[in-house]
Amino acid sequence: MQDEISHIIANKCRQKLSLKDQEEKLVEAPIKNLETYTLFLKGLHFHNKLTPSDAKKAISFFEEAISLEPSYAQAYAMAATDYALLGTMGQMPPAEAFEIVHSYSNKALLLDNACAPAYAAKGAAYLLYDWQWKEGFDSLMKAIELNPATTNAHQLLCFYYMTVGEREEAVRIMEQALKADPLSPVVNHYLAEAYFNAGRIDVNRYEKTRDCIFLIEFKKCRVHDKFMFTLTSGVKIVDHRFRKSI
Repeated sequence: MQDEISHIIANKCRQKLSLKDQEEKLVEAPIKNLETYTLFLKGLHFHNKLTPSDAKKAISFFEEAISLEPSYAQAYAMAATDYALLGTMGQMPPAEAFEIVHSYSNKALLLDNACAPAYAAKGAAYLLYDWQWKEGFDSLMKAIELNPATTNAHQLLCFYYMTVGEREEAVRIMEQALKADPLSPVVNHYLAEAYFNAGRIDVNRYEKTRDCIFLIEFKKCRVHDKFMFTLTSGVKIVDHRFRKSI
């Protein structure tokens, strides 16, 4: 009797679903053992340090997690994210790095088509290497749609908007990121850069952000400052290439 009632309720609920809700959506398989998750957390620890050497350590942990559980979409996505960092910062040949980014992010999306970090990683590849601006924008927007806390997607969109001259949009997208992660020194730093480029100089925010980053570790601040200088300076260099591509 209970089974029959359950089937009736399930059928009624199914009938009320909209067409959108009925779209096939893959769900990531649960992690099968604690060791895999521990490796993933170790990878996140080094990923968040924001240096090339730490990104390489993060990749090694993510890939070890993948070797234990080949269906772990988040591990593929985060490894792709760190390969994008290495390719962007000249720590490995960009062609090699971004080929892996596409391969790993595609694998992640095959396993879980709602994996926001995978869309963000593909957005990075499209935007920073492939020069496929529309695809990059769409991927980054999809990442934020799936998970508004995917702040690295906000950061890349900030760069995108600065490149196309929409500086107020760059501010807006980073203000959204700040709501998702108000304590992130990286988010605050990008927002300060967005304010600066929009002519809305927020000295207090910038100084507080720099102090926060210095507390994390001086060398990380220097690496991040160098990366931000590359991005903001690159706006002028790539702007004419972007406009030709559209």
